[in-house]
Amino acid sequence: MGAIWHASWPGTNLAALDFVVGGIPRGGTTAFADAFNRHPDIYCHASESHLVEFAAQMSGSLPIPAAALPAVRAELRRCLQISLIDLVEFNLQMGSPEPPLRFGEADLDLLADEMASAFNRRSQGLVCADRLSAILARELRQRSGKPLVGEKTPTNALALDQLGWQRTPPNAAPVFVVVRRPFAVIRSMRARLDNPVDIFATEYRGSTAEQAGYYARHALACARLLRAGARLFRYEDLSGNPHLAFRHALQLIGVAATDRIVHELAHTIQYRGRDTSRSGFAADEQALIDAITQPALDQLGYSRDPASQADRVALDCAGRVIAGQHPDGWLEQRSVLMLVAKPHHQRALLQVWHRFPAAIVGAHSQVSWSVQAADGRTLATGSAAGSEPATIDLAVAVDPATWHHCANGNLLLVAELCCSHSQVPMAHPDGPGGASADVRTLSGQLRQVDFA
Repeated sequence: MGAIWHASWPGTNLAALDFVVGGIPRGGTTAFADAFNRHPDIYCHASESHLVEFAAQMSGSLPIPAAALPAVRAELRRCLQISLIDLVEFNLQMGSPEPPLRFGEADLDLLADEMASAFNRRSQGLVCADRLSAILARELRQRSGKPLVGEKTPTNALALDQLGWQRTPPNAAPVFVVVRRPFAVIRSMRARLDNPVDIFATEYRGSTAEQAGYYARHALACARLLRAGARLFRYEDLSGNPHLAFRHALQLIGVAATDRIVHELAHTIQYRGRDTSRSGFAADEQALIDAITQPALDQLGYSRDPASQADRVALDCAGRVIAGQHPDGWLEQRSVLMLVAKPHHQRALLQVWHRFPAAIVGAHSQVSWSVQAADGRTLATGSAAGSEPATIDLAVAVDPATWHHCANGNLLLVAELCCSHSQVPMAHPDGPGGASADVRTLSGQLRQVDFA
């Protein structure tokens, strides 16, 4: 399972990516990746291909019916268009420098054809991601002329976490995970949303709780990758001492880390490590963001911010999903819960509904649901057999010793609601009419939350 990046594609001598960069969106991944391009032997494609994310989505839905394969190929081609051409053009309009490597329309047609054939081989999980990354790695080497190549997409962290990536001895290529404290991230998200011509910022929309949940969802995935063998770089440390950070990063890739080269890479990072400014955030926003994100920050090794307002948060009794939920109520395979109980409550009672195509869940297979704390502890579990519609009840104990105490006396828990399965409707049409146009990864719905 671990040999994703250096495994050869069967039947070829192609090596895959030499490293990959992921992390928290708006958290410094671009600056980290761009610095590598100052090295004479390294090219890091920082224009966010989203290929590992696409592989994670589709490989969770295999086998793909023949009727759905043309739609899968069309969706892949659309994703490549957005990531490798449209987003690059937008960034140039916003003042970004010309990237060292660009793809054209004909290139994307060829890539889409070749990559779609990987799905046709019924590759699953990390094998599917390996196939797509091998194709990309070949193109990057040929076009950049550099012997070592990598790719940066922040959501690589979510995708590799979903695929169950683990670093094992045969897999020498590192996964770099770049993270940053939440206020800088959310401020950057809001700045993108304030730009009326930015059509690529829709994922940042939502209430303050949802923006903090978005941060927590990515941060918790990064924390699990860290435990699985990824290399963590906190942006505050990176910008505070870039020479040390990049010397370490180059050593992990296995390339020259001379003083001159390290200084060249470090020069690209502006010193912002001491910027813990909360300017622009109202007091109640600060309290809410602190309370929601602190469990994830603990898992990333951050010390508690002396300016934290988490103890001042005051929330009403309720339970809802604050990240990983689509507008129509369908959940991703992992979503972030915010449960607020009154002091006398003993349990939070969750009712979850699901339905899966038979190709995803066999008649004797079990669909499992769980609620997991930020540190990985399982707080509640439930399961049902088969793919037919089922309702699962989960009871989470209200524990004053581990739940956060709000200023109004209520108790807060930020946790993850997890499903063992997911589907992509496009790849699994329910009727005879062919593939659906819906390309979202879905698991089930949270129907109700009660407290007792």
